[in-house]
Amino acid sequence: VAAIRLGRRIVDNIRKAVVFVIAAHIPIAGMSMLPVMMGWPLILLPVHIVFFELMVDPTCSVVFEAEQEESNVMQRSPRLANAKIFDKKLLMRGLQQGVILLLILLAVYLLAQWVKLPAEQARALTFSAMIIGDIWLIFINRSWSLSLYHTLKLPNRALWWVVLCALLMLALALFLPFMNRLFHFEA
Repeated sequence: VAAIRLGRRIVDNIRKAVVFVIAAHIPIAGMSMLPVMMGWPLILLPVHIVFFELMVDPTCSVVFEAEQEESNVMQRSPRLANAKIFDKKLLMRGLQQGVILLLILLAVYLLAQWVKLPAEQARALTFSAMIIGDIWLIFINRSWSLSLYHTLKLPNRALWWVVLCALLMLALALFLPFMNRLFHFEA
């Protein structure tokens, strides 16, 4: 019974990590390609993409692996032997989340352009929104059976370390002059 419970937890957590990976990379791709296609100033530079990957990779490999099993994990019917871990439903969930975040980021960027922020300020604002959006993606994919409020109560030290490190690095990128120049940000 313990092995079945563990196996179901592992499969669930892999599925959640897959959804997060899909959802997190859609905004990265969109915010990298759209400015080039539209003739806008670049929003994401290589340093920004590296930063995102330093957040996404530990989230997939450590944070989701450390998640507890869902409360209903043993009440579910067994998976069919030929059922795939990755299916159309997961793809659609990841696409939906990623497209929503991409649209939010585009709105943030276009609003920054509308109020005539310099390119470096618009980039900093959009990048900050993207980090917050990626944290949002982590939290909404932690559990698909509990509310966001209840998932905040679930223990996961790795999650809080990743969130803390991401927010600390974001603060350094926004406010430390050397990092500000590296990221092409303006306060």
